[in-house]
Amino acid sequence: MMDPIGQRRQFLRRAACFAAGLEAFSAAVCDAQPREGASAAKPASVAAQGPRNGQPAEPIALVGGTVHPVAGPAIPNATLVIARGRIVAIGPQPEWPAGTRIVDITDRHVYPGLFDASTNLGLSEVGSLPETIDETEFGEITPHVRALAAFNSTSRSIPLARASGVLVALTAPSGSLISGRSAIVRLDGQTKADMAVVAEAGVHVEWPSMRAESEWLADRPVAEQIVENAKRLAALGEAFDQAAAYARAKRVAGSRHPLDARWESLLPALEARQPVIVEAEELAEIRAAAAFCESRGLRMILLGGYDAPRCAALLRRREIPVIVAGTHRVPRRRSSAYDEAYTVPARLHSAGVKFCLSASESLGAAHLRNLAATAATAVAYGLPATEALRAVTLAPAEILGVADRLGSLAVGKEATLFVTDGDPLRPETQVLAAYIQGRAIDIDRPWRQRWRR
Repeated sequence: MMDPIGQRRQFLRRAACFAAGLEAFSAAVCDAQPREGASAAKPASVAAQGPRNGQPAEPIALVGGTVHPVAGPAIPNATLVIARGRIVAIGPQPEWPAGTRIVDITDRHVYPGLFDASTNLGLSEVGSLPETIDETEFGEITPHVRALAAFNSTSRSIPLARASGVLVALTAPSGSLISGRSAIVRLDGQTKADMAVVAEAGVHVEWPSMRAESEWLADRPVAEQIVENAKRLAALGEAFDQAAAYARAKRVAGSRHPLDARWESLLPALEARQPVIVEAEELAEIRAAAAFCESRGLRMILLGGYDAPRCAALLRRREIPVIVAGTHRVPRRRSSAYDEAYTVPARLHSAGVKFCLSASESLGAAHLRNLAATAATAVAYGLPATEALRAVTLAPAEILGVADRLGSLAVGKEATLFVTDGDPLRPETQVLAAYIQGRAIDIDRPWRQRWRR
C-alpha cells in the first residue's frame, strides 16, 4: 500500500506528463492553423529554421549588418559567412562558397551568444514542486555528482533564455559542501549530449561560513554555529586530503587499487586539469578559500564575490578570476552603501581582476533571461559598456577554458551568435534571430505562443 506522500508524488508526476502532452498538442494545432490576419511566414531578414541536429545543408551569409566581434572593434556594413557550423569569413566583402544562402541584415547587429557562467539550468524547474528539482544530492561530500547526468534538455527556461540572446550556460549542482561537477551547455539540441560543450567543467565547493549569525536569525545559539562551521571546514579539508592520498595510492598500485568514485572525481582538480569553483561572498571566506586552494595546488575560480573588490590585490596576485553572482542584490551589511552590489564589477575592473557576470543571484534559471539586464546595471554604476558586453560573452569563455570555440566572433570559432535591432544591453532591443553551431534556432517567445492561442 502506497503511503499518502507517495500517492501525491505519483499523482503530480502523472499530471505533469499529461499537461506537457496537452501543451505540445495545442502548440502543434496552433502552429498548423495560424490566427486570421497573422503572417504564416517569417520576414526574409530573419533566418529560416535549419536542421535541429547536424550542420546546416547550406552555407549562410549574414549581409549588411554591423558585426561586433567583442575581441575587437565593431565592423560596420560587414558580412559574416557560416559554413559547417563555424564562422569562415568576416569582413566588408568576403568570398563565400557557391550555394550560400544570403540573409539580409541591413541596419541590424550581430553579437556572439551571451554566456552565463553560473546557473542551475535544467536542474530545477518549479521551486514549489520537489519532483522538478534535481540540483542537490544527499550528503555533504558528493564530487562524483555530474550536472549533465541530471540535465533536462527540455527545460522551459531554455526558450526563455534564448529569446534574450543567452545561448550558452554553465549549469551546476549546489547545496552541499562539495556539490559535484558542472557542465557547459549550448541552449539547443534534442539530447543533453547534443547540447554539451564541456561535460565536466569544474568541481563546485560551497565554502563554509566564517562567522555566526545572530541567534534570532539563525534560530540556534552562536556557539553551536561556530562549532558547526568548524566541523564543515574540517570535513572539506579532510575530503581533499583523502583524495590526494587516494591519488598517491593509485599511482603505486595502478589498476589493482579499488575504485572510489568520490576521490576519482577529484583527481582532475588535484592535477589542476579542472578548476575548483568556490562559492564565497565575504572577505574572510574569500581569503580562507584562496589560501586553501594555494596550499593544495588547486586552480580556483571564485563564485559570488560580493567582497572580492576588498581583496582585489590578493585575487590579482594569485590570478583568481571571479564569477560575479549578479548585480541585482541588496547590501550584505547595515553599514554598506545602497549601491555596493551594483558597483562590484566596476571596482573589479578598476583593480585589474579578471571577472565575468552571472544572473544567478536570486531566481536561478528563471532569472537567466535577465543576463543582459545584469550587465546593463553594471554599466549604469561605472563599468564601461564594452567591458560589460565582454563580461557576458568572451570573459566567461576565457575563465572556463572554452574561448577557443565560444565567446567572440572570429574565423574558425563556432557560429553561435544572435542578430538584434540594437544594443543588447538596452531593454528595448529585440533579438531577431539566433544561430547555435550555425543552425538557425527557434526564438519564438513562449508568451507570444500563448497569445496566438
